[in-house]
Amino acid sequence: MKISIFAATELELAPLQKQENEALFSRTSHQVQYCTTGVGMLQSSFHIHRHLYNYQPDFLLQIGIAGCFDSKLALGTVVAVQREYLGSLGVNEGHWRDIFDLGLQGGSDAPFNQKALINSHIKEWGWLQKAGIITGCSITVDEITTDLARIEDLKQAYAAPAGVQSLPMLESMEGASLHYIGLQYHLPFLQLRGVSNYIGQRDKSKWQIGPALNAVTAAALKVIGQIK
Repeated sequence: MKISIFAATELELAPLQKQENEALFSRTSHQVQYCTTGVGMLQSSFHIHRHLYNYQPDFLLQIGIAGCFDSKLALGTVVAVQREYLGSLGVNEGHWRDIFDLGLQGGSDAPFNQKALINSHIKEWGWLQKAGIITGCSITVDEITTDLARIEDLKQAYAAPAGVQSLPMLESMEGASLHYIGLQYHLPFLQLRGVSNYIGQRDKSKWQIGPALNAVTAAALKVIGQIK
């Protein structure tokens, strides 16, 4: 199987690339390709799409660090993103309204479902839970969220809809690119994020980037070992 692994930066991709000669890679029949996409939806969409055109992969894996809205979730936790939301396309006039609230697009127009880009494969992958990887949701934004009012606005706007299990909520700048492309091309995909900080905490001395990178790298190795 051809597996393509994407990350926004070399910092996020390098720890996994160093594992290429380890036993796991030699035991599998997978062909692994790496792609650094750059930061943000614009760059990541372009580079993921170009990579698909050049390599025709069978499985898409995106890894990286992320901030978390839930301070009860320990830093260094690895989350498999099931539901991805667009948190920057819209208008803020006292409160946040996205393109779906504005009626510019239907909230369940394919590939969206109740505003979300949903990875339905996760429910089929029981090995994720066995590997200690929890399921969560994420919001893709164009700027790092620091304002407390904005934080609460996003949490309310993308709280789990009625009848849907509430999940830990993360924030990244590229997740929607992977989900959108994977859904549109009907390719199995997975977004893994290591929680490096809590949203609103700008003192980077309190971030745990190293542990988050180590954790998401270890999780990615487990995933590669399980993919059939």
